[in-house]
Amino acid sequence: MKTQTFFSWIWRINGLIILLMALFLGALFVYEVGEDLLRERNEPNVPLNLAEDKDQEENWDLGYPVQLGEYDYFLIPLESEKLTVDATDLSMVEGFNRQRGPHKMYSSYRESRMKNAILVNASTNESRWLFDSVDQLIYRFDTLEQEGTPLSEQNQAIFYELINEDSNADQQLDYNDELIFALSRLDGSGYTEIISGYSELITQAVNKEGNLLIVYSRQEQVFSALIDLRDFKLLDKRALPKVGDQVSTR
Repeated sequence: MKTQTFFSWIWRINGLIILLMALFLGALFVYEVGEDLLRERNEPNVPLNLAEDKDQEENWDLGYPVQLGEYDYFLIPLESEKLTVDATDLSMVEGFNRQRGPHKMYSSYRESRMKNAILVNASTNESRWLFDSVDQLIYRFDTLEQEGTPLSEQNQAIFYELINEDSNADQQLDYNDELIFALSRLDGSGYTEIISGYSELITQAVNKEGNLLIVYSRQEQVFSALIDLRDFKLLDKRALPKVGDQVSTR
């Protein structure tokens, strides 16, 4: 009887030791993981002298370089930890018409926003900034594709969805504002804003003639537009017909 009691106490003590060891190892694991996460979140960005920041509010970073199709052009985003753009003191960007208005790649854990982009020619080492300022948010960008037939380098383009006007008057540019659809060449030249003031790009495709068709929504209406990729001119724009209508209205 005493022997059974003795072994019973030994089993209890062993079980307690095993439990304490499991709790200790679990706490050690949680501590190590938490320390790594905290160290990563507290890791400061290296300041980059790429854009003027008069209020010393920004922390600039270059995002992941994206090769544009199969060509020797790369787009590198200029990103910021600041989630919005202050719209109280927006100036006109020289060379660009600020009208009414992402393959998306950002750096690791940081909440960043794309405020500009630099286009680099890997063959000549020439580079060009897309904008002359950081007073815009680039929501998405990508190259154009034509099904079955690759576009020539001369007709190839980058499309952008961006925001550069405080359409809801909340004193900042963010993703609650209306969008602008724009195009540029692979080297960033020829930047042209085509459609402004829409809320969603539904689809885009290059037709057999080499023109770009886009379908987008604005408030409660849906529109289609045809764009000449040779000179980025808007060829036609009209609202999609309602069910039962035979002809769409411009």
